[in-house]
Amino acid sequence: MQYKLRAESRSDAMSFIEVTSIEEWSISSHPIIPDVELNFKTALIQEDLIAALKTLSDSHVMYQTLQPAKVYTGERNYDL
Repeated sequence: MQYKLRAESRSDAMSFIEVTSIEEWSISSHPIIPDVELNFKTALIQEDLIAALKTLSDSHVMYQTLQPAKVYTGERNYDL
């Protein structure tokens, strides 16, 4: 499945890539704010991705914005 998320920095996104061993990904600048967007494909389900993100320090923006790419908005889900 293809997902997208927002990260506060490229190094935050790279930490996530290393933890999950994602092989197919791209990072781009966010069009409005200084964050970056990570677009990636994985067989992992969203709950497993969020669990992996929560093992990283300061990853709240990433797990709050993680969504399947086709419905991605970049909006944060503060309930997570």
